[in-house]
Amino acid sequence: MRAIGDVEDFVKENAGSLDSVENSFAVQAKRFYPGLGMEIHRRAADYIHPMVHKHMDGVAALEERGATQAELDEWKHSWDDNMKQRLAELTGEPEYFYKYARVWNRLGNSSVKTRLLRNSLLMAAVSDFEVLVSGLVRAFLTFKPEILRSADTKYSFADIEPFSTVDEFRHHAVENMADMLLRGGFEDWMDWFDKKRKIRVEGVTDNADALMEIFQRRHLLVHNGGVVNRFYLAKVSGDSVPAAGQVLGVSSKYLKRSLEELTVAGVKLALSLVMKLEPASDDMKVLNHQLHHIGFDFLTAESWHIAFRLNDWHLGFVDDSSTRLVATVNKWVAQKHVAGSESIRLEVEKWDTTTLTDIYKLAKFALLDQDDEAYALVQSLIARDELDLDDWRDWPVLEGVRSYEAANVEERNRLWLASFGDSHHH
Repeated sequence: MRAIGDVEDFVKENAGSLDSVENSFAVQAKRFYPGLGMEIHRRAADYIHPMVHKHMDGVAALEERGATQAELDEWKHSWDDNMKQRLAELTGEPEYFYKYARVWNRLGNSSVKTRLLRNSLLMAAVSDFEVLVSGLVRAFLTFKPEILRSADTKYSFADIEPFSTVDEFRHHAVENMADMLLRGGFEDWMDWFDKKRKIRVEGVTDNADALMEIFQRRHLLVHNGGVVNRFYLAKVSGDSVPAAGQVLGVSSKYLKRSLEELTVAGVKLALSLVMKLEPASDDMKVLNHQLHHIGFDFLTAESWHIAFRLNDWHLGFVDDSSTRLVATVNKWVAQKHVAGSESIRLEVEKWDTTTLTDIYKLAKFALLDQDDEAYALVQSLIARDELDLDDWRDWPVLEGVRSYEAANVEERNRLWLASFGDSHHH
């Protein structure tokens, strides 16, 4: 999902070039007339596009004041002559007036490129989520083979005969059951996790309106050109449901939001399955530790919405006090970036850190933007080897404190001076 997000960032940054009329014209012209260099085609495009608008505006102005057909024809001939002369100067051939007219008249909707790319990225993201679901189903059946005994599928002797061991046949049965389940839709998968396996995940297997809409939009794009139909309307609910016949696409904002939904859902579903398989206290400690690292990874990647939602979800079931503290701080860090400092101020001010270690006192200072106190405590903790330089460099909660140092401390006196490594390998 992060890789798809990176591609979307590239598309967004280059949308002007991808959707540019001039760029589309030059590419098309080079395809038809490769004898001229691309630079000439680009200069021609830069001239032609505004001239076409000048032509449209000129004709409209003449018609508005009631010009005769002879006056319109004279104006158009003059425009043509200017175009022919200029394009002949650019290309060295008078015929390029007619050649470029052919190119211009074959141009389609230039914005189709970014639309096509974003539609494809959404399809790829949903497909990746399906791959995850497939893997989770197979993993669950592998760890819980007794489920196969209660399955409705019947096997004949002819079905069993090709396998040399029971394990081989069991693996085949797992693959068969998973394939049969995945031939269904999103609702069938979530029903299997929720009602049949008792793995209930809020926002994923239950009350999953956002995910449902993403899957249905992908289905529309693949099978109906994005045109809203009764099947979409039967599955999707909410305050802003589009009307039948409306054409849906994938904007940058929608794609980013969809990647967030799919990422959060994937992490929650995968870890909920682990909790179902390994509910013992020692296993929960490992799971809490793993979820902490996942949440921290999203914080360092500045995926604030995802980090907030995962830490908020984690706080709903964690029973270890130290892990709860870490998840709470990480949630506050993310919320501060999503909704601003005031959204967390009252909660953080009420947080009693008097009996906690200085690391948590540092976190409170940083969350409240008390940078003087935080920086002094950072210096003390590093001197006492209670905070290492990597944590000072990377801990997201200290971002504001690092900015404070950069603004107020001479470079040679700073706590950590960045440098590149001595070697690099591909």
